[in-house]
Amino acid sequence: MFRAGMPRLLPTIRCHLAPALTALLFCGPAAALDNFFNVTALTLQQGDGFEVGDSRRQIATLEHYSLWNWGDVYFFYDRIREDESGRYAYYGEFSPRLSLAALGMDTSAGPIRDVLLATTVERGSGGFKAHLVGPGLTWKVPVFAHLETNLYYRDTRGLDGETWQFTAAWVLPFATGPLRWQFDGYLDVRGAEGDAASDWNLNPQLKVDVGAAFGLPGHVFAGVEYYHWHNKFGIEGVDERVLSPLLQCRFSL
Repeated sequence: MFRAGMPRLLPTIRCHLAPALTALLFCGPAAALDNFFNVTALTLQQGDGFEVGDSRRQIATLEHYSLWNWGDVYFFYDRIREDESGRYAYYGEFSPRLSLAALGMDTSAGPIRDVLLATTVERGSGGFKAHLVGPGLTWKVPVFAHLETNLYYRDTRGLDGETWQFTAAWVLPFATGPLRWQFDGYLDVRGAEGDAASDWNLNPQLKVDVGAAFGLPGHVFAGVEYYHWHNKFGIEGVDERVLSPLLQCRFSL
């Protein structure tokens, strides 16, 4: 979200992989490892056509998703370089969710797999800070490996008042002949906050498993990302639409 004094470069990429130290705070090491699953990825991409800051930039993203018996954790960190000026910006989010089922509640009903308490901490260059908390849902939907929605109360430092944010994230794997694909991404929709207008940010990625051709299935992906941010940083009338090639490497602990 835009605010006075905020750097012109902040988040430009976030791909949810399938959303661990936080586990130790809730359950301790033994319980946290019961249902442990994790994947970590490094994504490199270059895009041209950005409206805020330099038009062309390079982005390196480190992200992680892990699933525990108490809930899940997703975090990412962006390092962004503007080509023309050579300036760098940084942005990250840390998003643990606590499952109500872990507290003994029966939360599975129909297409709902689980109900969670969702939280997010955002940090960026220039002292940008935001805190989010609210209810989250994980869904049981055919063909999707992961589908979640979160409805947050949002408080951004430097902006008067508070607002709401809706976030959806998905992972949809599929195959065409011998090729294995993954379509994933997220959607953020935010209300107006202070002098920042309401905005939405859609960020899908389509990737093919190129590692399978070299005996490393599930580890190396290549593809494209479509990046569309309406009213970027809450600036009325600023829309960014960028199509970027990407290369992604994954591993599990």
